[in-house]
Amino acid sequence: MEKYSDWMDKGTGIKPFIPSSSQKTGILPLLRLFLSAILIHPLLLIWIIFYMFGSRLRILENLILRNLVTLHCKVTVEGVKEREVTREHSPQANNVYFVNYTCPLDGLLLAFISNAPVLLIIPRGNKLYRFTAYELFRFTLSGSLDIPPTQPLIEEYQQLMKSGKAIFVFAEGTTSTGQSVLPFQITEQAFSALTRDSSKIYTIHLKSKVAQTTPVAVRFWGYIAYIAKAGVHYKCTIGAPLDNPTLDAIRIKLAGGDKYMLVRKNLDLEAKRKFVRAWNANNKL
Repeated sequence: MEKYSDWMDKGTGIKPFIPSSSQKTGILPLLRLFLSAILIHPLLLIWIIFYMFGSRLRILENLILRNLVTLHCKVTVEGVKEREVTREHSPQANNVYFVNYTCPLDGLLLAFISNAPVLLIIPRGNKLYRFTAYELFRFTLSGSLDIPPTQPLIEEYQQLMKSGKAIFVFAEGTTSTGQSVLPFQITEQAFSALTRDSSKIYTIHLKSKVAQTTPVAVRFWGYIAYIAKAGVHYKCTIGAPLDNPTLDAIRIKLAGGDKYMLVRKNLDLEAKRKFVRAWNANNKL
């Protein structure tokens, strides 16, 4: 890995873009997933119908997810004892949540734990792009570098706070291995406009297995086979509401409050582009 030393943070020793080699798997997990999907197909159809009309069947969602893949998700809330955590502590409509970005399943996990429909945002400077959970899944699998040209752009920030949705901002703009928090891709101007009318601002830290993260592009079926075999593992920490935070304060909060665990600011989106070119020259997707 010496050839990738330019993309290692000298202070922490973290290599935020080098992917795990543990996602290789065989065809048996895919067969298991296919059979599970057939068995729960009627339940899936019922859930889709209810979801289209704005209803959430939590028990059904849980049953579907746990039959398709093995889901392990532990949610903790800052300042709240584990036994006292309820659905009221889950993400709520018209609040803004800044989230670290690690893998294709992040948006789906947030939709699963939220008390409201979700709006997922990927920033590029002053531009904020909206994604559905499925769109984020595909974008992340592709490497999370280039925003699709047809991706909707958010223009009316004030309307977001009236949308009835929980708003999640992946401020890093691209994925990493999850060992640190990359420099943010949102400008101060866009941050101010986005949060001006927000009821509350929170952080959510997602921690998953390193092999589940996708700092570079991966094949769709290869990733599906991996999660079918290994399951989906998350630890989700919802932070206490923040009072007029700065972007730097949010980034430190996402790093567990330890600024010394942040990678240097030149290990950003553009650095990842250069890394991916070097990586692809030596590895076939």
